[in-house]
Amino acid sequence: MKDQAEGGFGRFSKEDAELLQKEVLHRGFVALERHRARHRLFAGGWGEAEREIVLQKQSATVLPYDPWQDKVVLIEQFRLPALLAGFPPWQIEVVAGLIDQEGETAAEVAQRETREEAGLEITALEPVASLLSSPGLSSEIINHFIGRTEAGSGEGLYGLAQEQEDIRAQSLPFEPAWAWLEAGRITNAPAWICLTWLKLQRERLREEWR
Repeated sequence: MKDQAEGGFGRFSKEDAELLQKEVLHRGFVALERHRARHRLFAGGWGEAEREIVLQKQSATVLPYDPWQDKVVLIEQFRLPALLAGFPPWQIEVVAGLIDQEGETAAEVAQRETREEAGLEITALEPVASLLSSPGLSSEIINHFIGRTEAGSGEGLYGLAQEQEDIRAQSLPFEPAWAWLEAGRITNAPAWICLTWLKLQRERLREEWR
């Protein structure tokens, strides 16, 4: 009955797979490893998979939102991978950062990065989802949040020079930000996820946060 109700999804778990071999190919800002595993097959029996996997630390993203002014804060910065992919190299994004300190939580990273990248203080956080960024390629988990803040008006320049950051933060009403998304000006998944979630939950958050 479970398989029929859920379309047959979810019948296997971690116990139905086994890691067999690991080879370290690179260690740097990210790590690259080759792994081989065996796993159960839908038709029965066992099969094997071998892949190069990008290992990345967990990260946190946060879309700062001002429920009093109904404004969001977006940032813009140069992204070399976007240039290589043929996308706009200056990406319109949400605040983001790696969980790279011992014992630090995703929520703490969201608050710290909002100060560094937008000059704002987060006074409440609403979890959106913890998602794999690219499950066929990377082990990265991104923890998405909406953060309550007082957005102010205008824009400012932020970022850490030692991390080669050059960031412009801008506050704007939600509706124009959503129009940017619909017009194709926003071309990265974290910003899409956070803005879409906020569009669905915005009235509730305004009621709870104001």
